[in-house]
Amino acid sequence: MNQAYGESATVNGEELYLIKQSEFNYDIYVSYYKDGNWAKAIKLNSKINSPKHESSVSISNDGNYLYFSSDRNGGFGGFDIYCSEKINGDWDKPVNMGNTINTTDDEEGPFISKDNKTLFFSSKGHRNIGGMDIFFSSRLEDNTWSKPENAGFPINTTDDDLFFTPFKNCSVVYYSKYDPKGFGRNDIIRTEYAHDVRDPELVRKQKEEKQLNEISFHEEFKTDTFTIQIIALKKPVDIRYFKEIENVIMIWGTDGFYRYITGNFLTLEEAEKNINTIISDGYSDAFIRSFSSLRKISK
Repeated sequence: MNQAYGESATVNGEELYLIKQSEFNYDIYVSYYKDGNWAKAIKLNSKINSPKHESSVSISNDGNYLYFSSDRNGGFGGFDIYCSEKINGDWDKPVNMGNTINTTDDEEGPFISKDNKTLFFSSKGHRNIGGMDIFFSSRLEDNTWSKPENAGFPINTTDDDLFFTPFKNCSVVYYSKYDPKGFGRNDIIRTEYAHDVRDPELVRKQKEEKQLNEISFHEEFKTDTFTIQIIALKKPVDIRYFKEIENVIMIWGTDGFYRYITGNFLTLEEAEKNINTIISDGYSDAFIRSFSSLRKISK
């Protein structure tokens, strides 16, 4: 199995899927663990391997779904991500994951979560900081996938960030990134991943506010102004990251979070007219809050 890369093992540790260079391209192989040794890697069937390149692979926790990237004919452009289901012991014809996941640029490095509900991958085509950024998408109830969200800084940089592999419920991740101060062109990075957060007290308050009628809600805030909180992070990012949103301001909170906000609206209705655009840009955690609530937690 020398000169192989992009490995992905089944949860029982008995199957190892990997990428190997064939005569003219790169293909997906599998090796089985038997009697304390790994058997010679076997090339997967022609439904999986095309005359073009298969560049990375991820096997689902139950061993029944294979996610991989390929620049085969019939895609949206560059490398696309495909999924194949194992039927009667062999891999069926792969299905392109569609234009929600794939773009006219490259999508590579898929990794499917243990529950088969979250797909991590790298993309040049989705809105990014630069190079290949890491994104994640959630499986919806109708078996389609949500709009991919950028994993953000510090995971993503202006260079290529690839092969995102989470452990411990995504609190620890390994991935590959270009580092000019590293040991080679691309280094493997281990980091603790700080998820985007919303203030717990404000989440509770929002739930309570939904139960109030519209008149009492407006009465409560009639002397205040509103803003839209885009995101809250444990580590700060360059304001230029929000290149599609104007007039972004960072506020450092006493709780240690960096909050990024935009807008100063006199009425709730005015703020509501603007928040949908921000959410559609991929900031699903964006919400409206009063400036007075920010003043209480600002340093």
